[in-house]
Amino acid sequence: MSGNNWAINHIAVPVNDHQIQLSISIGLSELAADDQSPTAFYQRVDANLYHSKKHGRMQITAK
Repeated sequence: MSGNNWAINHIAVPVNDHQIQLSISIGLSELAADDQSPTAFYQRVDANLYHSKKHGRMQITAK
């Protein structure tokens, strides 16, 4: 993964007769050969999620 950010802002989702506006923040990572435990991977994903929220929300952060 290359450390890119993409915005996801106000996606209209039809629900019955209404439209719901969604904004999404996501943190992504890939497993690394030097991960000592699943927790190491989880901590990276969590840090990426909080990076997305801190830098304007409605972001996908992948590092």
